[in-house]
Amino acid sequence: MMYRFGKYRLMFTQEVMGIMHSYRQISKGLPESGGILLGRIYTDNRIIIDQISVPGKGDKSGRFFFERDVKRAQEIASGAWEKSDGEVRYLGEWHTHPEAIPKPSPTDRKLIIGMIQDSILDQEFLFLVIVGIQENYVGVSYKGKRYVNQLAFCSD
Repeated sequence: MMYRFGKYRLMFTQEVMGIMHSYRQISKGLPESGGILLGRIYTDNRIIIDQISVPGKGDKSGRFFFERDVKRAQEIASGAWEKSDGEVRYLGEWHTHPEAIPKPSPTDRKLIIGMIQDSILDQEFLFLVIVGIQENYVGVSYKGKRYVNQLAFCSD
């Protein structure tokens, strides 16, 4: 899957998409699930998300909410960064919604906007992915901005 924004092309590996889709809330009793997005930004402006964290014991979730374990997420992000000599970086958040065509809630927007404003990062943006039953929402939030832009899927 590929999305364009500004000079960048955002891509997700098939493995990452498969893992996220395996957590879709296709049954009424399934809780929201989520984690962090990890990947690389290349000099040709490609961004490839090729790793994600998955739900863990310290996360809290229910049918309509997901709260990840902040300490565990930081350990995962720091470990990936160190193991890759600084190439793999934290690029955002993902979680599921129990709706066919998901859209971010006010809480989702506040979270990703707060993360980009409060984090020390090498890039000026973070992504928000919401996995729905039929479709996904992919958005980007920029440092210094108070909104999330939805990205459109493109085929080239």
